[in-house]
Amino acid sequence: MGNLDGDSSAVRNEKPATSNRPLSMVNQRPKLMFVIYAGILLMMYNPMVQILRWKYQGRNETPFETQSFLIYTSVFAFLIAGLTSAFSLHYYLTNSTRKQSLSPLLYRIINIVFPVSAVVAHLSLVLILIID
Repeated sequence: MGNLDGDSSAVRNEKPATSNRPLSMVNQRPKLMFVIYAGILLMMYNPMVQILRWKYQGRNETPFETQSFLIYTSVFAFLIAGLTSAFSLHYYLTNSTRKQSLSPLLYRIINIVFPVSAVVAHLSLVLILIID
């Protein structure tokens, strides 16, 4: 019986062989895809604003005067998209021991709110371009 207790304690104190391995690229792929996705959506906003500026260049009125609801919706949705992408990137970049501070439910909500708000921000600018 003494041998079994000694053997079992030695087995319990061993670290698993996979704990010291670096993360493979397969595990890093979702992080990279989110960074690319977020970057593309957030960087597309400025060219769309420039197109809107060119459209209203010769007019006496601004988009804030003619389509105020859509422009304010676009700005608000863009701010929400920026904030949620920052929270999501913070979650992706933190190590696994600190991920406990952000609940999985909050993380899922953020991953739903970001794409929706980014699409709303862009669609409202497109609607302004189409309507006027």
